Amino acid sequence: MSQDEQTQRQNGQDRLEALRRKQAEELQKRQVLKSILDAEAYERMANIRIANPAMYDQLIQLLIQLVQSGRVSGKMTDAQLRSLLDRIQARRHEPNITFKRK
Repeated sequence: MSQDEQTQRQNGQDRLEALRRKQAEELQKRQVLKSILDAEAYERMANIRIANPAMYDQLIQLLIQLVQSGRVSGKMTDAQLRSLLDRIQARRHEPNITFKRK
């Protein structure tokens, strides 16, 4: 086996291991979400994951912080999740688009 083949094989194994870690991490996130959220809120989070992965990750981190600090007791409802989403979106700055006409 040549050096290039060994390198390619190692790179393939590294990618496979990274993919396995990512899948295990995603599975762990889903299990945590199922324990924190009710069915409707979990479904909303699944939709957010598809539509906006960056916001999904941000929400997961925020939810984990809320649970660890004891601010969330019991399962979070869809209405509570929506209010949390509203607060996150209010923090975002919308870009200003101006049109200059000649």
